[in-house]
Amino acid sequence: EPEEYWRRLRALAVDAVLISATIRQLKGAREAAAEIRRRSPESVIVLGGPGPSSVIDLNSLDRYQVDVMAKNECEEILPVLLDRLRRGADYQDVPNLLIRHRGTPMMTPCSPFRPDVTQLPWPDRALFDEKAYLDRWQRSAGMTSVHIMGSRGCPFSCGFCDLTVTGRRVRYREAEDIVAEMMFLEERYAP
Repeated sequence: EPEEYWRRLRALAVDAVLISATIRQLKGAREAAAEIRRRSPESVIVLGGPGPSSVIDLNSLDRYQVDVMAKNECEEILPVLLDRLRRGADYQDVPNLLIRHRGTPMMTPCSPFRPDVTQLPWPDRALFDEKAYLDRWQRSAGMTSVHIMGSRGCPFSCGFCDLTVTGRRVRYREAEDIVAEMMFLEERYAP
């Protein structure tokens, strides 16, 4: 329930709230950011994911009512950004960000770096209400589902797709690691 979410957010006393969105979720992300701003005006709101990466421009901070937008794959830069925010340090040299510098929106330098997907940890699904997640899938699709990332990137040039985030070079996880994650998910969730 939404009020439970806000109660938890207040109890955590967070300095930053991170929102990840696909293109289809951008409207909801904007609405969530506005509500976070209303309820927790001191929090820094960071918006990232494939949706923002595809539409980011210098007006995006105002359009989505956020303080920072992260572009492309950000596993490596988010810890740096969050550490700087925690310390109150400058972060205009952290790559792949849209920020305000002296009140003016600016893009920080873009890093061509793409993380080695074989080194990425499995998602910590315990951070979410797992039962609510599975129940929602059950209600909307008639079955449960838990997602796995087996690769990033795509070599094709489909007109309906945007490779802004992951690029064209395909990077695969090790098959053994994918199978191990599948077995873990089956044991934990029985989707």
